Amino acid sequence: NNVNEWRNIVGLMQNKVLQTQKNFNQLMVTIKTLEDGEGKWKKKQLKKKWELEEKVNLIDSMQQEMGQMKEEYELQLRGVEVILVNNGTEYFAFIYFFFFYSKKKVFASPSFYAPFFF
Repeated sequence: NNVNEWRNIVGLMQNKVLQTQKNFNQLMVTIKTLEDGEGKWKKKQLKKKWELEEKVNLIDSMQQEMGQMKEEYELQLRGVEVILVNNGTEYFAFIYFFFFYSKKKVFASPSFYAPFFF
């Protein structure tokens, strides 16, 4: 039974990794498309300067978003590792809950998670 729980935890973590990689790849494709468009603009000189600045700002904001996504995922992964090392499968339900509902604003407050630890 514990083996199945560990397999489920590993599966959840693998799914999170794949989802993060998919989002990252989509953002990279979008950034590459925008950069290619920027090169065409420089060659043809058909666009105005402020449109190029908007593209650059969009690329910067997407790169910041990617960095934030990476940091959030690493923090979640570290939290799961700490919970598993310290408590084994005792907090399996919490881990399941955290991964599937952590993106909802209702569950963003740290005080919401306090009953799981005390």
